[in-house]
Amino acid sequence: MPADALPSLAEQQAALNALEGLESRKAQLHAEGMALRAEITRLWSSCRSGTAEMEVAGTALVGQIRAARELEDAARLVKNFPQLNALLAEGTVFVPTVDTILLATRRCTAEVQAGVDARLAGQLVGCNVTDVRRLVASTVLAVEAEIDATLTQERLDQAKKDARVWVSPGADGMTSIGAVLDAVVGRRWALDFEQLVRAQVVLDKRAGRERSLDAVKAEVFAHLPTLVLELVRAARDGRLAELAQLSELDPQTAAELEQLALETLDLPLPEEPPAHEEESDAIAEALVEEDPFDEDLLALDPWAGLPWVPIEPPAQDPPEPEPPPFVAAAQDAAFWRAAQPPGEKDPYVEVLMLRCLQMPLQTPTTVHLHLPMATALDLTDAPGILEGHGPLDARRIRQLLPDAHLKEVYVDRDSGVPL
Repeated sequence: MPADALPSLAEQQAALNALEGLESRKAQLHAEGMALRAEITRLWSSCRSGTAEMEVAGTALVGQIRAARELEDAARLVKNFPQLNALLAEGTVFVPTVDTILLATRRCTAEVQAGVDARLAGQLVGCNVTDVRRLVASTVLAVEAEIDATLTQERLDQAKKDARVWVSPGADGMTSIGAVLDAVVGRRWALDFEQLVRAQVVLDKRAGRERSLDAVKAEVFAHLPTLVLELVRAARDGRLAELAQLSELDPQTAAELEQLALETLDLPLPEEPPAHEEESDAIAEALVEEDPFDEDLLALDPWAGLPWVPIEPPAQDPPEPEPPPFVAAAQDAAFWRAAQPPGEKDPYVEVLMLRCLQMPLQTPTTVHLHLPMATALDLTDAPGILEGHGPLDARRIRQLLPDAHLKEVYVDRDSGVPL
């Protein structure tokens, strides 16, 4: 491409300015929509519950749940966030920032929301969504601590009721799994999961297997329930000592066991054998068929005299590589697993457990929490910071202190940055 055809810096900047102007107009239009929804909430306030939601859902062509959420957010924005609403109407603050603040303050009281609006309005211009989320989280805790420390406890207790795990079927034969957990529990889960992933990466290197980190994470995540259940069963049966001894294998045997488990994952398994002999006999009888070949019928076949030469399948180029020897062993393990009587050892699952026991894990996992000493001494309700998550309220911090190892760190009194 000739040099004169390349876009100039001025053209690139003009495109970015146009995009910024478009986002500003979207913010202004969004402010108009929120004001109108707040007015609809007021006009339908005397009607029975749900009427306004149904009217908005039918007009905007959205679901009633979404319509109800939009009406609630609009009313809160107009009433409790006047400064934020003004910035939105001016196009100075964009829509994602407003949505982030409304979502983060949904369970806060009207007084706390107004306090957050008064503190944050001047800091939001030019702030990206990630920084806004962190800023709102710490500001909410600070405002609640000043008004009434029990507000934080009530809000978080209500939020814990929404803890859940969901499994949803996805496209292309995939499944989506998600969870909402307590902040400390979630952080500990994340650290433990990262450790398992690092250990599996080490096992992959020993076995000479190359794959993406996302593929490793998906496999570790998928195996977690099975491994826990089987290890519990092994503990109840007194087999943990045996498994621990088996896990001390030479590298070659360990690699073969690892590859065996991986190859068995995708193998088609035969159906479980029937539980009763009567069912087995019936199936056996049903599978017995007489030879359908009949010479008399063959003589009536109009194509019987035509020459027929079987067509050989085309040769593969390049030829398909021979499967490694552990594939046959994996196939045997898969069939053995299906034919195993109830209560017998499952070789496939034991291979998974052996892989789990061979993981080079570091213990214990440490969750880092940064807190003011005044909060630890119950002199203030100032929040702390849960590393990898964000601000954490004083009450939750004090619950963790009895099991914590404290380390003194001197920080700047204004910014909190370690000196």
